[in-house]
Amino acid sequence: MGGVSDDIELNNPADGGKRTAVQMKKEIGVIQAVSIIFGVIVGSGIFVSPVGVLRYSNSVGLSLVMWIVPGLFSILGALVYAELGVRIQKSGGEYAYILEAFGGLPAFIVMWITFVVIGGVSCAANSIVFAEYMLQPVYPDCAIPGPVVSMIALCGLSECDDGVVRHFFSVDMRNKLLQGEVGGATSSDIFVWQGDCAAVDNCLWIVLPCDW
Repeated sequence: MGGVSDDIELNNPADGGKRTAVQMKKEIGVIQAVSIIFGVIVGSGIFVSPVGVLRYSNSVGLSLVMWIVPGLFSILGALVYAELGVRIQKSGGEYAYILEAFGGLPAFIVMWITFVVIGGVSCAANSIVFAEYMLQPVYPDCAIPGPVVSMIALCGLSECDDGVVRHFFSVDMRNKLLQGEVGGATSSDIFVWQGDCAAVDNCLWIVLPCDW
């Protein structure tokens, strides 16, 4: 079975048609790579979905349980990926694993769906969430106009592949999550496990990226 390599062999007409290895340029460092992975894992859902979970569960403790249980399943998936990464030591992620196990066609289909559908939707969602939070101080007492959100989101799309910008927001996201977990749980006057949204009011105001 074919593998995935960072080197690509091309026919060079100027050299009598000999196959010449072309090495892809690596432009992402360790810090940028870690920030990208962290941003992909956490995403922007952490800033959107807690509202719906609290609204329909009507209990802070139950909502925390609903976050912890899927988190355990996510850990199992992460362990599977770690095992695959150790077993199949080739770059390419899911594409390399499926190519090794099932061949080229399934690997191409998965890669196409991941790049076009999942990647595009994720980047668009991140941009929209960023635009809504950034515009909240500008429109505090009224609904944010849709065209304004769209314009800010389009500006965000142009920065989705910027490693420096992603690293900055990734560090900022980690800081907010840490502050929210520690400060919100300790500074609230209401016990956090009571079925009252005010119990996590301090936590939510710290976690929400209103200062983006």
